Amino acid sequence: YLTYAESQKEQSESDILDPDFWSKEYAGGFEEALRSLCSFIRSRTDKRVIILYHPAVSIGQDGEMKLMTNGAERYYRNICPEYDIEFVDMSEPFMRAYESEHIVPYGFSNTTMGDGHINRAAHRMMAEELFEVLKP
Repeated sequence: YLTYAESQKEQSESDILDPDFWSKEYAGGFEEALRSLCSFIRSRTDKRVIILYHPAVSIGQDGEMKLMTNGAERYYRNICPEYDIEFVDMSEPFMRAYESEHIVPYGFSNTTMGDGHINRAAHRMMAEELFEVLKP
């Protein structure tokens, strides 16, 4: 078992959120791959589509929480609207919660904080963000 931070030291062979992966695996790179994916999704439905992005985090020795991101979110933020796909980025809500109340979105009381699955607090934050997006 590797923590998320440890896993980032090893290059993933199939991380669909990793622009570097797509530049090697897809002739047009990540941007073209994402456009192709969005086009495919849109060709299959005219319903509302929302992509919810929740970045991994790391907690430093100094107690500072940092977002572990490879920059993929900027592609989603720019490309999704072209296909009428909404993109909800949890980066800011996660950071606000940590800075104001030291709420960590990953980990549990019996695991490593900041690692593993999203926890109850993160689920609540994501529900609140989605509620804002979905309300009429």
